[in-house]
Amino acid sequence: MKKLLLPALLAISAGLTFAFPSKAYSQSMDACDRSYTIGGQTKTLAQLTDLQFASNNSNGCAMTPEKYEIVIYEMGLCTGSGSPISGGTLDRTNCTATFANSSGQTVDLAGSNSVTLDASSASKPAANTYTWGYMVMANTFGLKGSLATSENIWRSTSTTAASSSSSSNGEFTESLTDFGSGNTCESSGQATMSLGTMSAIVTDSDLNEDTTCSSNVITRLIGAFSPTTSYTITDSTTAVKITFTVTDNGMSVLPNPSSPFGVDEFGSGPFQMEITTIE
Repeated sequence: MKKLLLPALLAISAGLTFAFPSKAYSQSMDACDRSYTIGGQTKTLAQLTDLQFASNNSNGCAMTPEKYEIVIYEMGLCTGSGSPISGGTLDRTNCTATFANSSGQTVDLAGSNSVTLDASSASKPAANTYTWGYMVMANTFGLKGSLATSENIWRSTSTTAASSSSSSNGEFTESLTDFGSGNTCESSGQATMSLGTMSAIVTDSDLNEDTTCSSNVITRLIGAFSPTTSYTITDSTTAVKITFTVTDNGMSVLPNPSSPFGVDEFGSGPFQMEITTIE
């Protein structure tokens, strides 16, 4: 499945943000639940007809999911000027893992801003100035949710397709295998933003980049972030707090441009993860 470029990645202290989008028409989406101006009147999402929703969100919009499940295998910090994934794999030579679990820890980011990672898999990095943050995760996202207009409640199903006849929200899994939006494989992505520069690659289970974007090979996603301001760990650092946010951005909603309008399908959207140190 084609994906678009990740908007951001991992942050520590002053706001390293980690975000992976999935299926979307654009890299930046407005929140679905916002104010709309229709015929000179201001309306809420719940006041829109299916046609009005679709015509006002032609490039899609983002919403808060009921479920947003990811699997984290490793997180860490690195020194040096070069990206730890520039060679098409994760080079740990100048890196320190702050969390490592070979089996992966599954976390549901929806419904709570704080997720506690297994303490037995976590370790404090040595006092140093770190110029990179990285994260290794599964390339799959477990999702479910719904969106209500004035005419229908559009619910997720076991696939990405939306349904207005289902009585409950179905769970589906979406996989990220390609950062491109065309027919050419783009196994890596990069973006520059105010907080720094992000890069990411899709890989096999041995963390080697798969340049064919094969769904039969890719099982991991590695992201690396070079912040504008380096991260500093001191001897007095006592804890690292991880805060996840999927509010108004965890699930992408793609409208149906023709009858019955409303929602055509759901996909995964970006999550944000902020890591702050406690002295």
